[in-house]
Amino acid sequence: KDIRFSISASRGCPHDCCYCPYSAIQGKVVRYRSAESVVKEIIYLQKRFHIKQFLMRDPIFTLDKRRVERICSLIQEKGLKISFTVETRPEHLDRDLVNQLKQAGCNLINLGVESGNPQILVNADRFKSLAKAKETLEYTLEIRKEIKKHKISLTAFFVVGLPGDN
Repeated sequence: KDIRFSISASRGCPHDCCYCPYSAIQGKVVRYRSAESVVKEIIYLQKRFHIKQFLMRDPIFTLDKRRVERICSLIQEKGLKISFTVETRPEHLDRDLVNQLKQAGCNLINLGVESGNPQILVNADRFKSLAKAKETLEYTLEIRKEIKKHKISLTAFFVVGLPGDN
């Protein structure tokens, strides 16, 4: 049976969502490992322990698009046959990035949608709970279609009962 191994490619989250422990535990300053360091760890774990599945435990893996593109590029350059899961937000994804993630082996995206209520998303700053949720529901649905088009599994995270929600 394949083992899924967790990798922390970054720590910290710039957002201050009232429901999330990341900024409280890891701080608001994001500290990134280099793409080379992340891929070097994947290679080590694959050779030493035969690990082929990884969970990128970053609060928002795709926060720095260029870094993620470099990680994906290195995975492909090294010919690594792996699968991995990432956690992110809709506004930190686009068509090109979804494609690059798929080509590198991403098979599951955990997407922090937070709310299906457009008013909660629009008034996010007012509630100081969804300071990061600036994207529209329509954009989230577009990204969902793109993820599905690439045959990447999708898990959407919602918070029920946010301030102002009914």
